[in-house]
Amino acid sequence: MSLDYSSMRIFALTLSHRAIDDIRRDGLRQLRNYVDMCAILAKHPLAQRFFEYAQTLFEEPEPPYYTLAQRLIGSVSEDTLCTLGVNFGFGSMLYGSEKLAENLREGHPISWVTFSTSDDPRLAAEIETGERLGSLLWGIYLKGPVSTALLSLIEQHPQSTFQLAVEPEYLNKSAVCQLSKLSNVILAVCLPNTELTSAAKDAFEWLAAKRMFYAAFLRLGDAEVNTVFHSNWLEDLAVYTPFCVCSRKPGMSEQCSEALRKEIWSNRLRAGGRLFLVDWESDLSVIGDHMPPQVGSRFSPTLTPDMPMYF
Repeated sequence: MSLDYSSMRIFALTLSHRAIDDIRRDGLRQLRNYVDMCAILAKHPLAQRFFEYAQTLFEEPEPPYYTLAQRLIGSVSEDTLCTLGVNFGFGSMLYGSEKLAENLREGHPISWVTFSTSDDPRLAAEIETGERLGSLLWGIYLKGPVSTALLSLIEQHPQSTFQLAVEPEYLNKSAVCQLSKLSNVILAVCLPNTELTSAAKDAFEWLAAKRMFYAAFLRLGDAEVNTVFHSNWLEDLAVYTPFCVCSRKPGMSEQCSEALRKEIWSNRLRAGGRLFLVDWESDLSVIGDHMPPQVGSRFSPTLTPDMPMYF
């Protein structure tokens, strides 16, 4: 990566640390000040739209999104918050999208996000190539326990963002301890249904203890959508995590899929602002629409439709 980008990234990291310190000290007023400043300074159209929207969210006297911001600042490592924010927002969305467009013009098309598995033999080489061409976002489903090889690979690419989808039984105390040393990782605890098993609860508690950025990755079928949104299930989940990523199981009907999208998009914040909902397929499609033409997402052959993250 160019020195110019590295220098800008260091500046962005410094500013984000300063912002968190200021928000801790002076709360909502400082948060509004930083959002307003970013809206003024934003040059990229995607950044302009994001911060203009953020301004509308925080203009209320007691904005519900401030509750979520407070929870994150209070529960997630500052290094992790800043690294993920800069890597995803500045790296992938701004620098990365421009780099992807440049390489596309030169005849080197590449995806803005790649989904793969921990046993993909080409993963290391593809991350190396992708980072050079501006592809800085990776979704990886772990087919087994967290390996030292994967930890080492992530550590070698601190400017990329890695979302790891992991089955609860593989997130034991030792694995979480190793993962917590990496500030460029988002952990997604896989939930095949709405049952909060003891393994899932233990995983959430260990992730919280290590101040990691994590979410539930919930796969839903037609029958489970009603359970999630017409019961206290989301309130129960909010005890363990600030984020729930909702994904569609293969075979979900179009009617139920659209109902899920509308339910999430009409009200993303649940449990009094403590839980934020993500529509996995729909939200990624919207982000992809803001990428350069002909730049899409890519799925490794090792990731099959029955696995989390595939859509």
